[in-house]
Amino acid sequence: MQIYNGPAELAELVTARVSCGLRQGTDLPKRLQQTKTYKGNAVPSFIRAPKDFWAGLIYIAVGVTALWVGADYKMGTAGRMGPGYFPKVLGAILIVLGLLAILRSFVTKGEPVGAIMWKPLALILLACSLFGLLLQPFGLIVSLLALCLVSAAASQEFKFDFKATAGLVALTIFCSLIFVKGLGVPMPILGTWLAPWAGPFLPYLR
Repeated sequence: MQIYNGPAELAELVTARVSCGLRQGTDLPKRLQQTKTYKGNAVPSFIRAPKDFWAGLIYIAVGVTALWVGADYKMGTAGRMGPGYFPKVLGAILIVLGLLAILRSFVTKGEPVGAIMWKPLALILLACSLFGLLLQPFGLIVSLLALCLVSAAASQEFKFDFKATAGLVALTIFCSLIFVKGLGVPMPILGTWLAPWAGPFLPYLR
């Protein structure tokens, strides 16, 4: 397998194919018919699944960051979680998953890394940011709605129908009951801006 020496040679290949009006790999100079990989995307030969390899590195980076952020917070217990419980546990899980993905990339043949999908990536980052920004003033319910709706918009297959609405409501109720009421995670169901409007229901929504 040869490697492109640079954009100039890549442009030469494209120009030859367009100007000749030929299908890819037909009646072209032998040097241009050979399969090549642009050197910017090349990976060592021992990495058989580049997508798994880079995904594993991202998992590890995010996991290490979560452990670093949560290092100064109290851990708590599974029954009474402290503010550092989630970042530390999830960070450790991400690191383990990242290591497994990297090991898998050495032994299992997988897909190469494709083009970066900027729009879905931006929507996922926006959804996570909105969750963090809305949690204190508006509470868990509004934050979860924003998180789910914005992140779902990143998928081309998402349709806002009855099933999606029912799943969103069920997820919101489940998280409120399990994490806040059951496990005692210190997250407000209603934030500081909405709590005054709860009236007699406020004690049940704390």
